Amino acid sequence: ADGTVKVENHFNVEKADFRSLMRIGNNLQVNKDFSRIQWYGRGPWENYWDRKYASEVGMYAQKLSEQYFPYARPQESGNKTDVRWLALTNHRGKGIRIDFADSLLSVSALPYSLEDLDPAAEKHQFHSGELIEKDKIFMHVDLQQMGVQGMDSWGAMPLKKYWITAGEYSYSYWIRPL
Repeated sequence: ADGTVKVENHFNVEKADFRSLMRIGNNLQVNKDFSRIQWYGRGPWENYWDRKYASEVGMYAQKLSEQYFPYARPQESGNKTDVRWLALTNHRGKGIRIDFADSLLSVSALPYSLEDLDPAAEKHQFHSGELIEKDKIFMHVDLQQMGVQGMDSWGAMPLKKYWITAGEYSYSYWIRPL
């Protein structure tokens, strides 16, 4: 009756011809007016499954414009791990809040879609300064995201313990209006 929605996810990843999935989770699109971001999790900077130990668990507040780091080539950016809750609000405090139900979340919110950040299997030579912000927020609410790699500068895979392999995965969260 109050507009709260519980999202329950169950994924069965069958063995296939891949080494690792990129993520297990949901992609959402949210009104861009909800450009104020608060969360209780690791921060304040971006952090990932295999790159999170310098980020302390705490409560943080930022703007949507602070979520993307302008790497030379557009790419995944702004992820937060071990998130208990995240709120997206407008200047009046109205918006949504996402609360974990059974597993800590991996969450990001950007004004760019996945296609904007990685438009093709073959990398194109364009730069972050060429990105054009969209009129919505592209959000990931994930159980897990593969490690970011970067063990060397030549494209090595992350350590195997940070891969998402075949198996069953389940998690749930709440979306609440604010």
